[in-house]
Amino acid sequence: MKKVLILLLVSLFCYGCSEQPTNEEQDSKPNTTKKTVTIAEQLVYEDNVMTIVAKESIIDLNQDEMFINFEITNHSNKEIMVYSESMMLNNVSVNGQLWAEVAPNSTQQCFSEYYQSRNPEMDLESIASITYRLYLSKMGKNDYETYKTTDFLTITTDDPNYVYQFEEKGTLEMDVDGYKIWSLGTFEDEEEAYVKLCFANETDTNVRMQISKVIVNGYIPKKTYGYVALPPHSYCFDVTRASLEDLAKVNSTSIKSVTLEVQVMRQGDDKRMIDKQTILIETEK
Repeated sequence: MKKVLILLLVSLFCYGCSEQPTNEEQDSKPNTTKKTVTIAEQLVYEDNVMTIVAKESIIDLNQDEMFINFEITNHSNKEIMVYSESMMLNNVSVNGQLWAEVAPNSTQQCFSEYYQSRNPEMDLESIASITYRLYLSKMGKNDYETYKTTDFLTITTDDPNYVYQFEEKGTLEMDVDGYKIWSLGTFEDEEEAYVKLCFANETDTNVRMQISKVIVNGYIPKKTYGYVALPPHSYCFDVTRASLEDLAKVNSTSIKSVTLEVQVMRQGDDKRMIDKQTILIETEK
């Protein structure tokens, strides 16, 4: 009887000491609602060489890395390659890509990826559309030969009415006939210093904004980039980078001034120039 009583007391004691979340632990847990959008299967592109289909998938917006599934069929007797020049969510250019190589007369499953952490300005509540502009290539004598660059191809979701509200911030550097550029500041990591820029097209014309020349602290660094193709009423974030090694050549470890030569060109076969400007961005460093 004593043994039974002792075992009962031990059991009650252990139950009382079992790990239960405290009020503080409960309060510390993030109170987030899972945000998802669904893509129904839909045809993205088709010609006599290939067919591209967006497969049914669910995108969890709380995940840093999001995947969109595709199926690409190669109808030709040569290997083909598909890769995206740009990717946009809700008409906002983002860091993401689609890339695939498909063997002759075969079908391959692939995916595109988008990184939330690389687009900190864009806090998505939902996605109404995913847009790509694709380079379509097939194997030539020595290498892949691009036979077509597509128009902007759009995939819709089950939330087609969502509109992303762009927040104007930073310093307005250029404002010409509805084409605008803001600078959002200078940043540094272990290897590079960079200026983050915001491009905006507020017209009803497809244009390309391209940075043709970059000068950092009076020096033209080896590693710079920045251009973007924009559909109407869309925005894009891009960066202009300079390695710290390059900046050390002009006795500097941070960006003090950036001179950008910006070209605005109308989209299409003619790529007609609309405007060309030189912008000087100076920092307080």
